[in-house]
Amino acid sequence: MKATAMRNKFPKKSKSSLENSAPSRINIFISYAHEDGELVASIDSLLRETFEFAPLSIYRDIEIKEGQNWAKQIDTALQETDILLVIFTERMKMSHSYTGYEIGYFNRSIQQNRRGSAGFDRIYIPFCIGADVPDTMHDIQGVSIGADEVYKVLKTKIESGVEPVVDEDHPVFKLLARISDLVMQTLGTGSGRATKSARIAKQASALYRIIHDYLQGRVSSETYPERKLIIRTLNRPNFGRDGIDLSKASVELIGDFGDIFDLTTTQTIGREFTWLEVCDKIPAELRANCIAGIQQLATTVLKGGGDNYHVVTTVPRDKSFRMFVSKVVTYVSQKTEIHIYVVQMRTRDYGDPQSTRLLKAISVGLRFRSLVLEDQSPFRPEKLGYPVVTAADLKAKVSEMLGQMDLILREAVEADLSDPAFLILIWGKKQEKKVQDMIDVWEKTRRQLYAAADEVLSASDDDNFRRKKENFVKALQAFGGEIETMNREFTSRILTLLRNYVEQKISLSSNEEKSVTTG
Repeated sequence: MKATAMRNKFPKKSKSSLENSAPSRINIFISYAHEDGELVASIDSLLRETFEFAPLSIYRDIEIKEGQNWAKQIDTALQETDILLVIFTERMKMSHSYTGYEIGYFNRSIQQNRRGSAGFDRIYIPFCIGADVPDTMHDIQGVSIGADEVYKVLKTKIESGVEPVVDEDHPVFKLLARISDLVMQTLGTGSGRATKSARIAKQASALYRIIHDYLQGRVSSETYPERKLIIRTLNRPNFGRDGIDLSKASVELIGDFGDIFDLTTTQTIGREFTWLEVCDKIPAELRANCIAGIQQLATTVLKGGGDNYHVVTTVPRDKSFRMFVSKVVTYVSQKTEIHIYVVQMRTRDYGDPQSTRLLKAISVGLRFRSLVLEDQSPFRPEKLGYPVVTAADLKAKVSEMLGQMDLILREAVEADLSDPAFLILIWGKKQEKKVQDMIDVWEKTRRQLYAAADEVLSASDDDNFRRKKENFVKALQAFGGEIETMNREFTSRILTLLRNYVEQKISLSSNEEKSVTTG
């Protein structure tokens, strides 16, 4: 939570002056998150109104001026605080850490000086609104907040125009009653239980209405069915030979990126990462392709040409994702935001399992053929290796090719095309050596191709890039040359199997109909 501090300086008095003067000042320090500033301002005003007859001083952060030593002011205020009122609400906030500091400092101050100038033992009062005390606030700096010390206000619905009834067991009433007892103890007076209860109940009802109205405007819950990246730059991004320059950009991650980046949802709430931090969180085996995909996607959309989406290789835990730009915002200052959705690709199978598997096998074979083997493909070695292809264009093509290839491989995994029974169906019995040799060749050339592609995607200088480009073209030529024969044979065998299977099913269906008719 955000640090809170002094509105006015505490008046320092000697022991003798305190004994002979009017009732001592009661110093209340409100510790809260900056996100709850509006609510705390209302609580501040109501406390002042409720105890206007008492020498009450309430301190929070509104008087800290820019350039002042806020830590020193906070420490001074906490040293002379009688009541530390800690406000929690139901949402996690980045400023919780400041309140942790305040609780810890106040606890140490109590150990040094147990009784304050108000004449009672200095205390802290945690006040929870719609939530339990966050786990992060337990046992901070040796302070343990027990359940019996927490006032929990539930988010009950109050009808418009209806004054809420607050009895003595209500947490809001208990809060005001506890402060009232300390005030009366300091003043050395009392107005009777009935008078006190009536006065506190009225103010508690008003405070409860304030809290209720505040909670109605708060977000109760947030869910993110998909993921979203927001890339922000202070100026309009520059374009280099490799595409858009994001080195000085910041990135906000919305949703669960646990399957893509090495980050949990709780680590991403309410904060931004530098572009380099995000890159470092991408698994090493996916980093080059994912980074290049994001850069080329941003480059394409900012230049205003081409498609506004891009498929990126992300297959940890057997998942694939598609990225697309949903919005680009450019401010007058030229600050730029690029909103990118990251959507998991999901498919479902229907119908006969065997025909579905054969159909997927055909799709895998034909898509690989159209991707790297046919002359019309934009990923043919002779096209990517041509001198007029720039570094940015080649990286975009390589990233797109790898993305499409990974989607095909993902489909093969989903269909379980490596199932031994299915391989026997395709290639026949006693063909183990032939199948194993094909698998070995496939894996060897695929790994070489991916390694050469990652080198291109991470290349920077001209000479280095030219050499890596040549190595990639050679790896792509080798890959196509090695898989062309096995791809053609695999696809033709699957087509034959599917045709025979469908004809067999039709024949069986026809015979069943005849049997029913004759029966």
